[in-house]
Amino acid sequence: MFMELRWAMLCAAGTSAVAGTAAAASSEAVTVRVGFDVSEISDADRQQKTLGPGDPIFIQRLTAIKSATLADESTGLPAGARLLLATGPAGREFYCGAPAPKGTARIMGGAHTSQWICFEDAGADGVFETVWKTPYNGGARIPSFGSVIAPTPVAIHYAVDPEDQRDFFETTIMHEKSFNIYGSMFFYIKVRRQGEAEWQNIASTASGMMGGYSTLAAKALPTTLALGGARIRVLSATGQQMTVQVESAHSGYVAYGTSRDF
Repeated sequence: MFMELRWAMLCAAGTSAVAGTAAAASSEAVTVRVGFDVSEISDADRQQKTLGPGDPIFIQRLTAIKSATLADESTGLPAGARLLLATGPAGREFYCGAPAPKGTARIMGGAHTSQWICFEDAGADGVFETVWKTPYNGGARIPSFGSVIAPTPVAIHYAVDPEDQRDFFETTIMHEKSFNIYGSMFFYIKVRRQGEAEWQNIASTASGMMGGYSTLAAKALPTTLALGGARIRVLSATGQQMTVQVESAHSGYVAYGTSRDF
């Protein structure tokens, strides 16, 4: 769905020599890219429809290019936590996750999701030997960073998920009623991770995502909303209901983070 979605993960284990190298390189930074396979919107989602506040306009799945599952507890993540792949230069692989959110993430009212961290297994032996921090991205429901920093040695077991069991997010755009004196209509990008029931604000201010929301003037209808790589024709609004039709939405590979090719 989104034109600028880019993501990451990392884990590691190794010898004391590798651990010593990681500790000595505590100021190191590595550029990463987190990619997803974004599904096409369905034929049903392309049809004209009338919706109320909080109703998804359409839904797309963002499937990790690769994902992994932790076998051991580590850095606030429990055993069984899912991690998303982030790729670095020369094919380096990092697997990233964030501790469970402590509350609902909000675009303008502050967010309560935790900071993302990443792991690396340079030895490719099923044990992460390094954990990396990410530049500040607190509140991001999806990875909102283009690099990993400050490596620290660990020894954490994990397993790469089978191809048909990769972790995923779902994403949508929905209208939410907001009181304002200008008659504006507010539209938000929402996400939920596999297994979650509730939609959450994306809580990211990454370039190209407009902070995760946009507005339209109700008096200007019909008009087209462009948000998160999608174009939606908003035809009319009456009371709590609005009539819309999806014109287009991005699909295929998308990456969130750096635009640099490796």
